[in-house]
Amino acid sequence: MTTLPDWLTTLIAVVPALAFVIASFSLFVAISSRNTARRSLGIAQRAEARGRPDVDIYLVQARQQTAAGGYALVLHVQIINLSHNPIWIRRAALWVEYSVGEAPMLTEIAAGAVDHKLGDAVTLPLELKPRQVSEGWLTFAVSNDRTGGQPVRRQGLRLTDTDNKEWVLDDIKGGL
Repeated sequence: MTTLPDWLTTLIAVVPALAFVIASFSLFVAISSRNTARRSLGIAQRAEARGRPDVDIYLVQARQQTAAGGYALVLHVQIINLSHNPIWIRRAALWVEYSVGEAPMLTEIAAGAVDHKLGDAVTLPLELKPRQVSEGWLTFAVSNDRTGGQPVRRQGLRLTDTDNKEWVLDDIKGGL
């Protein structure tokens, strides 16, 4: 019977141990990667939830009506609660940007009661139940005193809830 060289017998003894070490390391890496992937997915889902709006605002129509000393901006809006919780909208404000010389100026005007005879007004505070859509008109009286008689460059709508969370509809141009 032939005997195997010493290096071959050593190799035969070491290979199973080496295979066990490699398999153990591979298992450790797989479990570690799975936990890392699970943590990464959780972080991404939480970040997405923070970035996702609870409320969508759609501008259906905007009308501008001349009034003494300024104008009335009447907005027909749909406000949609996308969350699974009720939300109370406590304030609606129009932000108006105008210029004095080269300097941009910003003023904010709360929604008010101006008779527009166009339909149902949005009554504040407004409770939006989960997944509810509310539709109506918001009216803002923009006086020349507020803008210094300067032409308006941009305007937008800002809604605020009872927790001071805000949603903005930028750059309203319709009907203007």
